[in-house]
Amino acid sequence: MLSDFLMLEVYFGHQNSALYFEDLVKRYGKKPIERAIESGDLKTRTLYFGSDKGKTLAWLTEQGRSKASPA
Repeated sequence: MLSDFLMLEVYFGHQNSALYFEDLVKRYGKKPIERAIESGDLKTRTLYFGSDKGKTLAWLTEQGRSKASPA
């Protein structure tokens, strides 16, 4: 999952690589996403405006980026 975020960053840049929490849960399941957030690999923010009001975005943190990067 983290490597998928990293791939998005390569193509679209860091600031354009957030995904909706709901879509991530459909793809990976709720528990892995929650663990990534709790461990600090992903950061989230709920939108409070526009047509996506109430949806939550998730993106890689520096820690998550380090874990996803090939060593």
